[in-house]
This record gives sequence, C-alpha cells and structure tokens, in this order.
Amino acid sequence: MRYLITGTKSQARVILGYDGNGLLCEVQTEEMPDAEAQEWPFRHAPMREADVKAVFHAAHLKFQTLNVTFDEYWKKYGVKEGKKDTMSAWDRMPEAKRQLAFAYIDSYRAKCHREGTRMQYPASYLRAERWLDHT
Repeated sequence: MRYLITGTKSQARVILGYDGNGLLCEVQTEEMPDAEAQEWPFRHAPMREADVKAVFHAAHLKFQTLNVTFDEYWKKYGVKEGKKDTMSAWDRMPEAKRQLAFAYIDSYRAKCHREGTRMQYPASYLRAERWLDHT
C-alpha cells in the first residue's frame, strides 16, 4: 500500500510505499521546506507497514491511503505496449492487487535486468501476478 503523510505546520508531503511483505520500499518527498524536514522521513518512517498508524498518530501527522491510478502504473511500468488491454486488466483487479503490482515494478525491472530477460507486456505482468514471484 501507499500512504500520503501530511503535517499541520507546513505544506510538506511524504509518500511511503510498502511491498507485499509489508516492508518499506518507496519514499517520496514534496514541498519540504528545509534540510531537516527532508531528512525526517528517512529517520522516522516506519520500516514495517504494521507500524504506520502508531508512528504517525504519535507524531500528530495525518495520513491517508493512496489509490494507485492506471496512469501512474502505465508511466512507472515503462513498456508501452497494449494500453487498452492493460487498462482492461487493471480495471478487473481489486485495489490491494493494484497496490502490490505497482510496488513490485522496480524489483521486477531489476530482476529482468539481472537475468538479461525482457519485461513482459504490462497486461501480461498484471494477469500473471508477477509480484507474487518473490514471495
């Protein structure tokens, strides 16, 4: 899952993403006012998804679950083949699987690079649930 974390004292935003094992795999920062604020997520972001609520409630920060859009998936996946077919596969998936599919893209890309194989077409990646390969 991905979470948007916001505070009350600034416009700073942090996006945290967790993989299928509930481990932190993505950190994005936006509108960070200074160096101290920029370092905060890397020092305090919970490594385990199970700790998200407790950590951010204790820090008096707001957080919300982000839904991954098809356009975000399409942009991040990178292989631009069969958009209509891919959109159809995406639309049939529940949100939890969309989150997992999105979170695993970087690992899948790295695995293909290491093994010298080509990434599947984006619709095939979704239908084959490639993010389950590492579990």
